[in-house]
This record gives sequence, C-alpha cells and structure tokens, in this order.
Amino acid sequence: NLIGLWTVLLLWGMHISAKLNVFFGVRNLNLDFIPARLDYLTSFFKQRPMNPFFPISVTMGTLLTLSLIALTLRSEPESGIQLGYLLIATLSALAVLEHWLMVLPINFDRLWRWSLKPDSLSASNKPKNRLTSKPACKSAEVVSPR
Repeated sequence: NLIGLWTVLLLWGMHISAKLNVFFGVRNLNLDFIPARLDYLTSFFKQRPMNPFFPISVTMGTLLTLSLIALTLRSEPESGIQLGYLLIATLSALAVLEHWLMVLPINFDRLWRWSLKPDSLSASNKPKNRLTSKPACKSAEVVSPR
C-alpha cells in the first residue's frame, strides 16, 4: 500500500522537521508543561522568534502540500487513489500549520493548562520556597544486611 508508506514518510519527515525547529529555537516552546523531574531538558531548547531552518521547512512542506493537491485534482475522480492523495495532502497541510503555530506570537498556555495537575508543572511555575513544596520523590529507606 503506497498511500500508507507515503503517510508514514510524511509524518516522520514533518516530525523530524518540527523537532529540529524546536532545537534551533522557536517562539512557542511552552516549557511550563515540562514536569519538574525533566527540568534539565529545558537547557536544550532555545526560545527565539524564528530560526534559519524554519523558512526552509515551511517552504518544503508547502510545496509538498501543493503538489499533493495537484495530484489529487489530476487523479481519477471518486477513486481510492484520489482519496489517498487528499488524505496525505490534508496531513501535510496540518503539519505546515503546526510549524507556523510554533513561531506565531500566540500564547497557547491557557488552552492546555486546565489539563495539568498542579504538581506536574515545571520548576519555573513552582513556589519559590522549595522547602514548603512537596518533594519530587520519597527518600529510600536504608536496609542493613543481617
């Protein structure tokens, strides 16, 4: 099934592209959603308005989307292959939209904050006095050998 293969390749390629964009620096990182135990990961991310790789990835994704739309329009009407091209073109367009949402000056923090537990927020949103906050893990009991 070539449509399945193309779908997997499209999703894999756009996922890698999104990861590279996050690594090179984008505006909307939402580092507040990283759990406190994984706070060290925030040192790998850079928050920038845009990075040099972004225009390349969005242009390639847009060209791919447009070519898939052209293939959809040129294929036999009401055929399975036309539906396959249409589904892949839709996924490609959504992936390009995802890339744009990483750099647009829109704060999506409120959209997802409702789904988080208060103790799952990163250290930047924790109370300043760490002594009054709940510890990340319980201390292990030392058992002496007999």
